[in-house]
Formats: sequence, structure tokens, C-alpha cells
Amino acid sequence: MPPKPTKKPGPSLFDYLDEEPPATFADRVGEKPPASTFAERVRPPAAPVTPPVDPVPEAVRGPPLSNGEKGKARDIIAAIKTLHQVEKRGTPATPEERDTLAKYPGMGPVALSIFPNPANGQYKDDSWKALGEELKALLTHEEYASARRTTFNAFYTSPTVVDAMHSALTRLGVPDDALVLEPGCGPGTFLRPGKRYIGVELDSSSFKLGDL
Repeated sequence: MPPKPTKKPGPSLFDYLDEEPPATFADRVGEKPPASTFAERVRPPAAPVTPPVDPVPEAVRGPPLSNGEKGKARDIIAAIKTLHQVEKRGTPATPEERDTLAKYPGMGPVALSIFPNPANGQYKDDSWKALGEELKALLTHEEYASARRTTFNAFYTSPTVVDAMHSALTRLGVPDDALVLEPGCGPGTFLRPGKRYIGVELDSSSFKLGDL
């Protein structure tokens, strides 16, 4: 009887084991990312934050305003003198004149100094009296009375606030050719090129400056 052929043993599970098994449990099972929290699962992904684009070019902002009350008072007087020259000449303002007119801050920042105190009729000091009398000489009785009334309601808006408001309008999607109502527009601080504006102003001098 011939001998039965010997059968080679097949591979066993031990043949697939590494020669050196992992030392720790984490090495054996592999690292997994930490489970997300409930808030992370239900919260929508955050939109990428992009820095706002400043829509106000430097050339549109005009010349920088003077610092201090007396500097602004001198700008007021210079702007009114220039306004009278432009009106008398009957031609458009030159670039230099426009720079002078653009520095008019309105009566708001100096309303309590360039006019006499309503209670006693006195100025703060002699230097303010000289500026106040110079302003009074430039205006008609009606114009001076109109400017003096701003003591009770005028407010100076800095260019920083104006720039922020225009940036906000752009980010909110207000079109460049939108029609904008500006009640109490003063000399036109908020009126920038591009949009169409309807301006309302009680003070006659401020209105004339804003209308140029």
C-alpha cells in the first residue's frame, strides 16, 4: 500500500502577527480624533472673516480739519470769507477754495465759545471776543441769528464717524447710486461722491457751503 502524501500545514493566524507587537493599547488600536461636542455638531460652520474694504478713498475725504476750538473757529471764518468771494465772483470755486470750504466744521464744535454767553452776554475771553466779532461782521443779521441758534442743537461729526457710516452702508449692500435723505446735513459732511442726496439744513451759511 503506497504511503499517503504528506500535507503541508497552511498558514496560521500567528503568521500574520508582527514580530514585535505594539507596546500600548493606543498603538494597537490606532489613534482616533476626539469626538465632536453637541455644540460643534449643531452649530453651522463659521463663515470666513474678511476684513472690510474701506470704500472711501483718501482723495474724497478732503483736507484734515484743524485741531482745537480756536483752530476750528479760524476755519469757520476762512470758509465764510471764501464763500462770499465765490458768490460775488459767480464762478465755480477753485481747488484751493474748495479745500478751504471743505474745512468748515460747522458751528457745533465752537458754538459755546464763538458766541456770547446767552446768560450774561459775555465772551469766554478777549481772544474769543475777537473771533466772535470777526464772525459777526461777516454775516448779515439773519445769518448771524441763524448761526447762533446752533448753540442749542449743533453737533460736530468727526471724519472717523463719517467714514464708518459710509463703510457700513457699503457692507449692508446699499447701491452706489442710491438716493439718500440727509436731514440736518450741515455743510455736507456726510455727502460723498457717488450717491444722490437730498439735504435739509436750517442754518443758511451751512446750507450755502454744502450746496457749493
